[in-house]
Amino acid sequence: MPEIEPFRALRFDITEVGDLSDVVCPPYDVIDPDFQKRLHEKSPHNIVRLEYGMEAPGDVAGNDKYSRAAASLVEWIRSGVLTPEPQAAFYLYEQEYDVEGQKFQRRVSSPGCGSSRSARAKSSRTNRPSAARRRTV
Repeated sequence: MPEIEPFRALRFDITEVGDLSDVVCPPYDVIDPDFQKRLHEKSPHNIVRLEYGMEAPGDVAGNDKYSRAAASLVEWIRSGVLTPEPQAAFYLYEQEYDVEGQKFQRRVSSPGCGSSRSARAKSSRTNRPSAARRRTV
């Protein structure tokens, strides 16, 4: 059984970034190139810069969207744009999505969260698609 350890998440400091809606984005796989550009323009601290950076002319290995993302992460932590939580904690992970008009929800949580340094992950899904249907998605 895997052990799940609490950790100190990084969070945006709203005194540094202002409105959180300016710095969050959906998952990269639902962002088209036009939306990607708009997110980049929305804020110099939009998380899309880490998650789905833009390619630039002259990009080469070691000097590309991945190295820019790494440098941005280091700088955002150094400057206080992203700050670690004061204490390690467990976090609920939840997704809601539609497949062919049907809603699905996936949730992963850690039972006994504040009582031990490790806990088993629990996963539950509602309205789960059949195995055959999941393979086609």
